[in-house]
Amino acid sequence: MKIRVKWVDTAKFLGIFAIYLGHFGEVLNKSLAFVYQFHVALFFLLSGCMSNYDKEDNVFNFIKKKFKNIMIPFFAFSLISLFAYVLLNNCNILTVLEQFKIILFGNIRNTFFAMSLWFLSCLFLMEVIFKVLRQLDSKLLILLISLIMFVIAEGFIIPRPIIEPHWFYNLDSVFYYAVFYAIGYIAYPFILKWFQLNTKNDKFFFLISSLILTIYAIGVFFGINYLEKILNFIPVIRVLTPIFTTLPLILFILILARLIDKINLFNEIGNNTLFLCCNEFIIKSCISSFCSAFSLSINFTLPIQVYLYTMLLLILEVKVIIPFEKKLINSIHSEFTSNKNS
Repeated sequence: MKIRVKWVDTAKFLGIFAIYLGHFGEVLNKSLAFVYQFHVALFFLLSGCMSNYDKEDNVFNFIKKKFKNIMIPFFAFSLISLFAYVLLNNCNILTVLEQFKIILFGNIRNTFFAMSLWFLSCLFLMEVIFKVLRQLDSKLLILLISLIMFVIAEGFIIPRPIIEPHWFYNLDSVFYYAVFYAIGYIAYPFILKWFQLNTKNDKFFFLISSLILTIYAIGVFFGINYLEKILNFIPVIRVLTPIFTTLPLILFILILARLIDKINLFNEIGNNTLFLCCNEFIIKSCISSFCSAFSLSINFTLPIQVYLYTMLLLILEVKVIIPFEKKLINSIHSEFTSNKNS
């Protein structure tokens, strides 16, 4: 049975909300640069947190499980997205074959029209690599290896892994984000203790740290980041600046998630982030095409409009579309299982 932690699910809601926002582009103004500084790293850190509950000893069985849970949806929704793309754009066979080739290579980031799906192939590799690393049974060594991977990526040994990734199954992105997965895995017990709030000292520390992180996040939102300027003056750790400037933003999101984790809708959305990631291109394209059929257009001029529209999309998906998809998947699975047994 999969472990569910309310504040983790709420943090995933905030993460998927940020990812949907980011794909609307420049209309977001300051929000665009802000969400791109943490949203992907947040998901990898949360994945690292939840890896503490992994009880599978056999690496091969773990890989099979992750392939079933991550890569089968990846291929299924990539093909569904491709089908929708062909219908909406009247593509020729050469375009279809080119896109199919991209799918086979793991939807390398920034190359596939369904922008969110790259994350699944990347996450699959990340989970497998860290399952192997956890056999070392040394968190310090795991952190060191992940830092070396980051330096390889950020140090231009891997050319532009975030802007122009090109490695199979987004392995270059794995190198860049592995450190956040490792930090989540290592820091999770401390985060749990931070969030307990059992004593006055716990509450005081939580309050002070929340205030500091909130001030930092507000400053970053408005383009003020003194921490980045300070770190860039220190040559020895300059290459690690993206880690040190992103982590406070992630911690701010975790605090916000902890404060609102009693809201069931946010938990429900966060519990369905895999489906939401898979459905983003389909739902946005279908709604846009439906409106066009009635000579309507979806144009946003203010960030608040995008915020409201994104929230409506997420609610529509978790309340209508995803339940239907899950029923369909369960019925197909039941059919295959019954045929196999018979």
